[in-house]
Amino acid sequence: GKTGVGKTAASRYLLGHLREDASHYDDIHLTVVFLNCDGLTSSYQIATRLVNEFRSESNQISTTGYPLGSVYEMLWQELDECGGTIIIVLDEIDHVNDDSILYQLPRARANGNLDVAKVGLIGISNDFSFRDDLSPKVKSSLCEQEI
Repeated sequence: GKTGVGKTAASRYLLGHLREDASHYDDIHLTVVFLNCDGLTSSYQIATRLVNEFRSESNQISTTGYPLGSVYEMLWQELDECGGTIIIVLDEIDHVNDDSILYQLPRARANGNLDVAKVGLIGISNDFSFRDDLSPKVKSSLCEQEI
C-alpha cells in the first residue's frame, strides 16, 4: 500500500489482539517479531538482526564475518529455542535486494531446519511492484495473499 496509509499500524494493532487472544490459552505460545528493513539490503543482514532479536545483549552476534549458512543455523536454533508459533513481520521488505530469507523462513520446518517452532511471515511494502520481482520459488513458498 501507499506510504502513510497505516500498514504497519494495522499490523501492530491486529497482532496485538492476536497476542492478547493467544494469552488466554495455556497451549498456545505466540511470539511476534517486528523488524524494520529500512537500511537492510540483504537476507544476511535480516538473518543476523533476527538472531539478535532472540538473544540477550551479551550474546549478540556481529552483523559481519559469518558465512550465511552459519547465520541461518544460528537463526534456526534461536527459533526452535523460542518454540511455539513465531510471526515475523518484515516492514519495508522492498529494501532488501535478495529474497533468500523469504524462501528460507517459510520452508524452514519442511526442510528439516526447525523441529519445534512454526514460523509465519508477514511482509509490508509500499512498492506495488515488489512481488513481481520475487523469484518463482519464493512466490511459491510464500503462498502469498495480498491485503
